[in-house]
Amino acid sequence: MDMHPKVTFIFKKGMYAQEKEAKIDTSGITDSEVIIDEYHEFKVRFECKDPLSVLEIEHYEGIDLLIVKPGDEINLMKGGNTEDMFVPGHYPFKVTTRTNIYEGFYTIKSKHFSNDSLLNLRIYLEKMLRGLSYDLMRQRSGTFTNTMNLSPSIVQVYNHIADEYRKIKLNLDLISKDPITDITKKYMERLGSKRPDSKSLRWLSQKGISKNTNQLLPTIFNEKHTVLTVNTLENQWILFIVNYILRSLRQLEASFTSNILNLEEKIIQKKEDIKKIKQEMASMRTYGYTKISKQYESNINRSRAKIETLLKEIEKSRLIKQEIRYMISTFSKFEDLRWMKEVSNQFPQKQTIRMLKDTRYAIVLRFYKELKKMKKKQASTKEKGIPFKRTWLLFEYYSLGLVIQSLQELGYVWIEGWLADRESPLLHLGTLASDTVLKFEKDDHYIEVAYDLEIETPNNDTTYSRYVDSNGKRPDIRITVLNKNNEIYNEQSAIVIDSKCRSHHYLFHENPNIFTDVMEQLNGYRRLEYYSSSLNRLIFPVSEVLCLYPKQSGAKPLTKRLMGENGIFIQVEPTDPSLDIKPFGYDLLHERLKLFTSRVVEQGKVGTR
Repeated sequence: MDMHPKVTFIFKKGMYAQEKEAKIDTSGITDSEVIIDEYHEFKVRFECKDPLSVLEIEHYEGIDLLIVKPGDEINLMKGGNTEDMFVPGHYPFKVTTRTNIYEGFYTIKSKHFSNDSLLNLRIYLEKMLRGLSYDLMRQRSGTFTNTMNLSPSIVQVYNHIADEYRKIKLNLDLISKDPITDITKKYMERLGSKRPDSKSLRWLSQKGISKNTNQLLPTIFNEKHTVLTVNTLENQWILFIVNYILRSLRQLEASFTSNILNLEEKIIQKKEDIKKIKQEMASMRTYGYTKISKQYESNINRSRAKIETLLKEIEKSRLIKQEIRYMISTFSKFEDLRWMKEVSNQFPQKQTIRMLKDTRYAIVLRFYKELKKMKKKQASTKEKGIPFKRTWLLFEYYSLGLVIQSLQELGYVWIEGWLADRESPLLHLGTLASDTVLKFEKDDHYIEVAYDLEIETPNNDTTYSRYVDSNGKRPDIRITVLNKNNEIYNEQSAIVIDSKCRSHHYLFHENPNIFTDVMEQLNGYRRLEYYSSSLNRLIFPVSEVLCLYPKQSGAKPLTKRLMGENGIFIQVEPTDPSLDIKPFGYDLLHERLKLFTSRVVEQGKVGTR
């Protein structure tokens, strides 16, 4: 019998459906040579004459692999731009038969980026955000700084457990009071006989002799009885997860202990430096060189300030270590519950429907999966901290990151919003919520950077300043210069930046008299209204609109296609992360932001001209 399986992908190519049989063999993980375009719906059909064979493959619902049986045709992804779409990359699958295992992968191809460009985008974005996070942390006293020896992923694991601790403890408490049980039969010693069988009679003639004083009229029997048992798959999962959490916490405790020791060694070194400087000062005084003592004092003060910073970091680490020990103590109590002793201490092979339907168990299971995924990223050199999000969303993050870098290069200090809002900004490395507002400070003004922020509809309230719009406009990035009173700096103090993952011929037409839908959209941003409570009237503050789009052939790096100087298309692309060079297009973007900020400041505040 031919047991060789067939895995066939069905997808659209243009207007027509196309089928492509995956290339698979037993030599290792094989490139199936199946390539599917981003955003396209596709299915898989599994065929094999071995009725016990299975195909394991990812699908758009859930995080567990889908089990496909011979003869099944399953929809793996819905078409379009959805939250659960497959983003560009390689996706593995595995076929298991009674005689062989076949492993392969298929490819989702990006619509606007080459494989190298997309890889650079993801790696560069993670590197950039990680660097921004460390810069922010260095600005704070008593929080994690670059002197700590902890990797960002370790901090993320701790934050995840700490954030979910109360919820997990509550559900474990609920489980401990009423665990899922099964009805089972087992042999038990009891008074009287009800269901004697060969095993119970054999016990009576052997071990039962010592249990009964009268062998002719025995009273104690070992027979099978129906009882409730807590040794279920669901409770095996709970025991396994509790053990997993405890191992994770103990690893975290060891990491923070190691970090404290490293910081203490640095303090010792700094104290040694101070001692040496004082010895040199004493010897210099002997020869009358007192004029340079101020320099020595300055060096001592810097070392003392560094010691103070290290001491604060040690205190922070010790507090976290205490919290970890407290959590270890709490979860250890669940491990020591009497009924938990009856549960088999083994890795459960499968999840049950009963477990997924029970909210208490489902919450604990979901927490375990998230923690496991996070720790896997920590241990893996291939996985990155940036989750695999949709390409256009990564491009938006990337565009905002370039803006942040440019403003910091112009001397602005990031003081509020997104990564700057949390004690541990590393928690937000992989996500950025809509309606996020960032604030940067310099001299006598602020810069407000609004990401995907909803604009208010017009109303008659004159007590506060704000943007207003009745047409639902929502630019990706809106930059506004404000004074210290949070009022707009002057009447031309705003710029809009939109990111578009599109080919250039969809962005602008070769004929300057033809406007595309994107150009119409960008043109609309110029008409954004702002109500100024200080002026008591509406103004149009947007002086320029920039559109960032991926680098591509056939278009100039910088194109002025919209309202002359006031509408500009700029190509950007991340460079190879291993090379210390700026991204393609960054200089053009930076120059526009530099011109914008300098012009606004030169024009002066409202009412000063």
